Amino acid sequence: MGGPHPVSTRGEGLWVVVPVRSLSEGKTRLAGDLTPDERRQLTIRMLLHVISAIAGSGVSQRIVVVSGDPEALAVAERASALVMPVAQPDHRPGLNNALDVARDVAVQHGAEQVMVLFADLPLLTPDDLGVMADALEPGAMVIAADRHGQGTNGLLLPLDAAGRAFSFQFGTVSAGKHRAEASGRGLRAVDVRTVGLGFDLDTGSDLAHYAREDIAELWGRGQ
Repeated sequence: MGGPHPVSTRGEGLWVVVPVRSLSEGKTRLAGDLTPDERRQLTIRMLLHVISAIAGSGVSQRIVVVSGDPEALAVAERASALVMPVAQPDHRPGLNNALDVARDVAVQHGAEQVMVLFADLPLLTPDDLGVMADALEPGAMVIAADRHGQGTNGLLLPLDAAGRAFSFQFGTVSAGKHRAEASGRGLRAVDVRTVGLGFDLDTGSDLAHYAREDIAELWGRGQ
């Protein structure tokens, strides 16, 4: 009979959380390549792309966009009826706190799983979300590392006791930290790897590769 069947999460209690730092102050590592307005427009374009991919996937009941930037929340809310904008409180700054706030909202509304995705994934597709959702098994959580295998571009947690207690570890080499956190919570870490989940646009090098559309070659080299 094989092992346990994957958990069916497509549209059944799964909420996606998308944190957004700021439309005008984000992507500072692109300051040498783009003007402030160009960075703002790029941030908006990628955010709308990610929301569209989530909405088109059929995976999520709601999309929680959490940000301390009212403009980012307004842009997201206009993008899809699935979006629930959540303002990050000033007294809980930082990315990991933002995700704690959004997870609390999802739990309060009866979500059974929460997926974290970032707003700078320009190649994300609806199928990528399906890959993550289908990878969730009993007693497990799902990690989508960046193409370097160091950072984390996506997480999928069950919202049982272990998932509610899971401590987000975003920052330097977060993929390994998230695997360790999962182990400490008694959760098995399942890794998924797709081009859309692996490519985050954060640096001038990323922008150059994206502009040249050589992402498939880049991914194959793992660079």
